[in-house]
Amino acid sequence: MSLSPRSSATFSRGNNSLFRRIVVLGPKAVGKSALTIRFCEGIFHSSYLPTIEDTYLATLKLEGQIYNLEIIDTGGQDEYSILSSQCTIGVHGYLLVFDITDYLSFELLKVLHERLVNMLGLDTIPCILVGMKLDEQEDRAVNTAEVEQMAREWLCPYIECSAKDGIHIDTVFHSLILEMERPTVQVAASHTEKNTTSRCASM
Repeated sequence: MSLSPRSSATFSRGNNSLFRRIVVLGPKAVGKSALTIRFCEGIFHSSYLPTIEDTYLATLKLEGQIYNLEIIDTGGQDEYSILSSQCTIGVHGYLLVFDITDYLSFELLKVLHERLVNMLGLDTIPCILVGMKLDEQEDRAVNTAEVEQMAREWLCPYIECSAKDGIHIDTVFHSLILEMERPTVQVAASHTEKNTTSRCASM
């Protein structure tokens, strides 16, 4: 499946364009950068290079609405990592990513989600649970039913994809945008930004 590159140095300046900031979170080496680059640039890099933090700009049109996306590709997280303010302030939605061939990455994502919810002070957050490396299905270590149960508990969609083969990459980002635009989520996102800003101002 070939995806059209949509990255840009500048955003669309149409009158009806909306800005949305997305953060990609997950343990090390699960495919966060591969997912982001495949979506933004339509290419796949087979070599693994650890990411500290990169920001990508992308513009897309969904259901007649133009979205200017700032996608923050974070470094790999573990149970001891400290989430930066970049991961919370002004963020509209999250991609929570794990590797379906690595059960530990799935377990670590539970820790990251709990930490994120506590930082934001919300019961639920606008997010998509993403299982990477669908092209390595034969090496699956994470049971789909278990992930789907967790997605129900987190009140979010679950999507499996492959950056290598370009499977369901667009679906991941489109689904997150739709999730962020739900009225109840919009209120939560606004509340999150206000509360986070207030906490930072008082420090």
